[in-house]
Amino acid sequence: MTGWFRGCFVFSSFGPLYLIVWIKLELALGAWATWTVVFLVLSILAVAVTIYLSKRLATDQGQATQIKEIHPVDSEVFPYLMTYIPIFLENDVTNASFLYPVAVLYLIIFILFMRLDTPHLHPYFAFLGLRVYEAKHAKNEEPMIIICRGRRLSATEAPVLHEVGTGDLYYCDMRTVRRAPNGNGQETA
Repeated sequence: MTGWFRGCFVFSSFGPLYLIVWIKLELALGAWATWTVVFLVLSILAVAVTIYLSKRLATDQGQATQIKEIHPVDSEVFPYLMTYIPIFLENDVTNASFLYPVAVLYLIIFILFMRLDTPHLHPYFAFLGLRVYEAKHAKNEEPMIIICRGRRLSATEAPVLHEVGTGDLYYCDMRTVRRAPNGNGQETA
């Protein structure tokens, strides 16, 4: 994953957090206070960046690749959301004794996300209908993460995978793939 994609991904994955902070500040400070506007703009930008990312996933021609050991991992987004939602629901976000330690915590989380490839922890990807799988290349057993649009990914087919940046992150659009009549292999539409 390139630095640009990773940075956009991490920024936009905090979209629900920006929205929650905006609502809390709106209720505490009133409409159009400076910080209220900042978090409203951040939450809108997070959605826009997520849509941008979802449109930019398939940047190359892709290559049909046989995969195996497919496991969906997008359900891990729920524990991710639970790391920050309860903190902001129960505390006063205008109190500096709460806000500074939480800001440091999220800075640490941001830095860790920049170092790790964790696309399955993006809550807005789920809203856009993207599924995330861990799998292995059938030939060399290399691990990979596949962001998939459309129907479920199956090990009985060789989907066209588009490399996202460099490394082990791929995208496939299963809406353009039809199953072969015998259930194995694939035909592209």
